[in-house]
Amino acid sequence: VASGKGVIDRSKGALAFYEYCERNGAGDNLKRVALGQFRLAGNNDVSLRGVVALKDIAQGEVLLDIPYEMALNLGREGNDPTVPAFSFLNHYYGPWTQQQQQSIIRSSYNAYFDQLPGPPASCALADCLGSTDFFSDEALEALQSPLIAEETLERRAKTLARLSEEQQQDEETADRADTSCMTPELAKWAVWVITSRVLTVEGAAESG
Repeated sequence: VASGKGVIDRSKGALAFYEYCERNGAGDNLKRVALGQFRLAGNNDVSLRGVVALKDIAQGEVLLDIPYEMALNLGREGNDPTVPAFSFLNHYYGPWTQQQQQSIIRSSYNAYFDQLPGPPASCALADCLGSTDFFSDEALEALQSPLIAEETLERRAKTLARLSEEQQQDEETADRADTSCMTPELAKWAVWVITSRVLTVEGAAESG
């Protein structure tokens, strides 16, 4: 089913996500928008994931309304993305050591988590590989942008330091979730998930 330039996602996972929205008080959103894929002009092999409008939406009208109960609370940290990233991993990969609590969280957000772009190991062309965090040192240098390179290397260092800190705390605290299976690549993916959750809006500004 096509809507404008976007194709509505009616896959099994997407339908499960729509049902999840209905169950949790976000069903009104499905009267306005749906998940969709947008092919890039001149390259039909590449598409962007976003939302497709199901009707005309006036300027100032609510596009998405997310109930508070559906929000996943990853803490108040606003400057260091590694903090919410590891909180996210604890939810995403539960149950671990804290089996009862984590299994409840994982199952309640399962339909949402399944719609997130997966980690590098899940796909050779995973979305996150477009982030400079996953560039080789040679590719990063080829950008010829010292500012981007410096920012990337600083974020990588923070991510590795956070991973080391989390694993050290695991050894010292018996009731924490086990992070021994976490790798630097998985940690970088989690940071990317946190920093890349933004909306892409298509269309001229004057069109509303």
